[in-house]
Amino acid sequence: MSDSRALFFSGGTALNSIISHLKGSLSDITYVLPISDNGGSTAEIVRVTGGPAIGDIRSRLIRLADETTEENRAVQALLQYRLSACAGVGVPHPKHEWLDIVDGSHVLWKGISETYKETIRMFLVHFNTEVMRSQHNHGEMRKLKPFDWSNGSVGNFFFSGARMFFNSLETAIFWFSRVSEIPRKTFIAPAISSNKEINIGAELTDGTCILGQNTISHPGRFTNPNDIQNGGNIVDKEDEGAPLQSPIKRIFYLNEDGHEIFLSANPEVIKKLREERAIVYSMGSLYTSIVPCLILNGVGEAIQENRCNKILVLNGYPDRETLGMKGADYVTAIVNALNRGQTKKALKNGVKDYLTHVIYARDSEISIEKEKFQQWGVHMVEWSTRESFLRKVAASLECLILSRTTREQAMGKNSFIQKLLSNKKSRSNETSPIASPIVSPTTSPIVKRKFMRPVEGAESPTRPSMDTTTERTIRRSSNPTPPLHSDTQLVEFQNICTHFIIICLILAALSAGFELTNTPMLLSSFVF
Repeated sequence: MSDSRALFFSGGTALNSIISHLKGSLSDITYVLPISDNGGSTAEIVRVTGGPAIGDIRSRLIRLADETTEENRAVQALLQYRLSACAGVGVPHPKHEWLDIVDGSHVLWKGISETYKETIRMFLVHFNTEVMRSQHNHGEMRKLKPFDWSNGSVGNFFFSGARMFFNSLETAIFWFSRVSEIPRKTFIAPAISSNKEINIGAELTDGTCILGQNTISHPGRFTNPNDIQNGGNIVDKEDEGAPLQSPIKRIFYLNEDGHEIFLSANPEVIKKLREERAIVYSMGSLYTSIVPCLILNGVGEAIQENRCNKILVLNGYPDRETLGMKGADYVTAIVNALNRGQTKKALKNGVKDYLTHVIYARDSEISIEKEKFQQWGVHMVEWSTRESFLRKVAASLECLILSRTTREQAMGKNSFIQKLLSNKKSRSNETSPIASPIVSPTTSPIVKRKFMRPVEGAESPTRPSMDTTTERTIRRSSNPTPPLHSDTQLVEFQNICTHFIIICLILAALSAGFELTNTPMLLSSFVF
């Protein structure tokens, strides 16, 4: 199988839609996801138990899990399930439904073997225990309202329980990846290696600062003043698409006290960035999913050093964060994020250091300024229709990711020697007088004079005009030398010299570390 190592910067659920198209074609993928989501079910978990946001990671892991068996599909259905929003006729109370899942009596457990069931249930029980303990120990002190189970994600509860059990998000990811039979070469990495709560903020061009990912991308208003005190966040869908009062200037990280901090990327992410054959800035929320992974210390340097294809997949339409932005503005935002222009460790790299290709739909709602991309030297991959767009994006990514691998294989260790020897043989057959014992006097007068023995008493023919170099060549060939016995013997002698040189070349290549799988064939093709 071809080496198809690629790293995707992504977040949310945007990339999930094309993962199914990538599963069968790319064998070695790393997904880097942010841990700063503070909305929905994740917000409630972080409010009560603390720790990093796991919503995006949970979504990606479940999407990548094996679906070939009935049991695996049942586990996926369980972890994708959300509790009811509120009690009603025929609808159980969210907390009661949750307790049915925890004690193993819920219908969702049907189809899951007892061993697998108890393994999953162990982490759900642990999460439930931690929620109760947190409220009992800190509820009065922090004046927290009880945990709100409504619309809660069972998958988020499960991964939070595993994270708290192992005291490590990476360990929880590794455990689930193995249990759910995610391909071993598929690697899901949090952008930051931390077991603590991480938040982001946005500075707008008018100087305003917005704190929290959910407030930046999916703003809502509090319907009850008590919700503000308790840290709740009830989203009003009417406000979700409201434009920002000013464009986003930059994204930054915040500590628990609300002060800006400068974080380093997960060391595993930096390692992968230096090794991958392609780096992809995927579809999704630019400023709250992609940029938080790019502004971390070490990311810009690692991407700049890697001479692989670096691909931007543009969204088909703008969202609240990017309203009014053109395609070139997306590129500028990515370059500014990677250069970390507002920090002491700012870089001064250009577009070409971070981007080589852009994939977009011709009928995209985002304006594409082709002239700017051409000035930057960025290659453009355009699709004429949005019909089957996701499948075509996946196909384009596969081609661009494998293109470097194919190029290196074509000019790799084995092919390099073979091509070199092939070219040498071709030139020998076509142009070298040594390759053929028959030399045409009309096409190669210099060669003929060089190898002809002079006849005593014969008049020298009139020599055509020639340049100084040619004249010196002929004069040297006319110097008295021990005569060869025949033209055939001369050709044999020259062939032996040629074969000797070729063998020396092969031996030199082997000593330099090249790997020749077809050495016998190569030798025989020249010697015989």
